[in-house]
Amino acid sequence: MTFTAVKGDTIVEGATIGYTDSRSATGIVKFVAKDAAGNVVSDASMNTRGKFYAISSDSGVLSDGQALKGNYVECSVLTASTGTWACSMWAIDSGTATITIGDSITVASSNYVSSAISVTVAGAARTGTIKADKTTYAPGERQSSP
Repeated sequence: MTFTAVKGDTIVEGATIGYTDSRSATGIVKFVAKDAAGNVVSDASMNTRGKFYAISSDSGVLSDGQALKGNYVECSVLTASTGTWACSMWAIDSGTATITIGDSITVASSNYVSSAISVTVAGAARTGTIKADKTTYAPGERQSSP
């Protein structure tokens, strides 16, 4: 079984997505699944285990979007004729995680896995103003409340 990333909305190696982004509908990652003979896997029943999963290496960065922050989501067929599948995950916090496609909920228990791709989730830049009560301070001196 092979998994090939699909260009377009796919999060590719080294991609950065915003912290507030949640990829749904078309999924955070899309891929084409093929069997050993090169035939597209157009239905989950064609896979021995019956499902494909996107597995995050860090559920604190990318997860299933549920309160328990699971590190995997079930993928669904997007276009059966081409064997294109999509998986939706949520950007939970800033950081870097890898996503691996497998036929089980963990990489270790999967019979077939894709190469992992690295994704960086970056929080929105913030600006602010700090007001000091004077222009210089002695070492260890604290600022007074303005």
